[in-house]
Amino acid sequence: LESLKSLITKQINIENCSTYLLVAHQLNMNKELNQTIQPFFLKNFSKISKTESFLNLTKEILMKHLNNDTLDVGEDEMEVFISILNWCKYDYRSRKEQMKDLLKMVRYDHFNGKNFANFWYSFDDGDTKMKDSDLFSNWLLPFLSIFSLKMINLFLSL
Repeated sequence: LESLKSLITKQINIENCSTYLLVAHQLNMNKELNQTIQPFFLKNFSKISKTESFLNLTKEILMKHLNNDTLDVGEDEMEVFISILNWCKYDYRSRKEQMKDLLKMVRYDHFNGKNFANFWYSFDDGDTKMKDSDLFSNWLLPFLSIFSLKMINLFLSL
């Protein structure tokens, strides 16, 4: 096991980190290998979330890591939101039911309002029609409306 940890430590990078997480999960070696893999994932989340291997992670793995307070998302929690949307879009038919649980992990009060508006209007959901789904209209949009009111009040108080 120590030699496996040593090997992973030497070879882990942005492209293969998600694969290592997935394999550790599948082999039920999370505790043993996460000491090596998890810190790298949390520190490099912004880059890792843009890789194709990230899109192959399971909901369980994502929930465990997105809920971690040391997840490095830079200045804006939108990184988490966008990564969830892209993960769901990758296999929308089988993941659309999982999206709500993942979106609950996002800390919307840490969004940059201008960045969100720009993103929302430019987000290409392809043929999934995620923006038109019941999840967005019944759950996410009302929540974002509250967020928007907070942003308007903040702007008016300047």
